Amino acid sequence: MKTFDPNTVLELAKEGQRFFILIELQLVSATYYYNNSDIDLYESGNKHNSLDFTFGNIDQTADMGVDSVTMVFNSADSVMTALILSEDILGRTAIISFICVDDDYSIIAAEPLFRGLMSDWKIGDGKCKIEIKSELVLWRKETLRTCQSSCRWEFKGTECAYAGDIDWCDQSYEHCRDLANTDNFGGFRFLPDIMEKQIWWGRVSK
Repeated sequence: MKTFDPNTVLELAKEGQRFFILIELQLVSATYYYNNSDIDLYESGNKHNSLDFTFGNIDQTADMGVDSVTMVFNSADSVMTALILSEDILGRTAIISFICVDDDYSIIAAEPLFRGLMSDWKIGDGKCKIEIKSELVLWRKETLRTCQSSCRWEFKGTECAYAGDIDWCDQSYEHCRDLANTDNFGGFRFLPDIMEKQIWWGRVSK
């Protein structure tokens, strides 16, 4: 979460000012912009279409935990439902901003509130819920690829990129060198040399 800019707070204190929420969804097909007022709004040259949505749960931690926000959309018009079902939104970026408008609905102050990755969604009871978690959630990922001395790439695959006449490979660095393709070697060829060796961190033990 981010603290409001002092200018934004001053604008809020003025009589007659109103505030709304903008949300930006950066999907594969396109970037979609929405706001929760009753008319379309323009901010930074982007049209934010009017859409009925609110905040659900806001979970914030004081340490290095993962902050999360739940957005609740009214799916009566099926706008967000159709968007979710049209492509995979999980892992895509969502940006939520706070805005203050005047009587003419001109934006006079804007402040980013939350930036994260869409991690879950649910449709039901006339509502569409999207959970957005901060990018710290990526720290929970575990690698499925282990370190090895032999090449990890599929022979003549995208990473290997070998396009010669040889039709076999034993995944060794020596054979890769014979094929003049060591720039694309996908293994750690010096790994056997450091196996069983004790590695000291900091000063060398005496």
